[in-house]
Amino acid sequence: KGLPVDEEEEKPLLTVSSHIKDDYVEDEDIKIEIHKLVNKIDSPLKLDKVKSELKDRFGSFDKQLDIYLNEQLFESFCKKLGISKVFDNNIYREENW
Repeated sequence: KGLPVDEEEEKPLLTVSSHIKDDYVEDEDIKIEIHKLVNKIDSPLKLDKVKSELKDRFGSFDKQLDIYLNEQLFESFCKKLGISKVFDNNIYREENW
């Protein structure tokens, strides 16, 4: 018998657009590949590598995509630091003791 699992859905701390415009990449499979690359960003070095790869493969990208890439790094840092909520300019850290 399967019982429902009480898993808390992981929601982003910030709301930014993750849409990759068709004028940058039209192919949906490549867009999925880009999202997978973005999800692996967990350090400034990885961010630079992803940005460099995107520029090499597809050319310069717009500010919206740049914000999306940087937001992923921010989310990664917050997760490492145990930050679970962000309000305006204040960061709240929740600790479980």
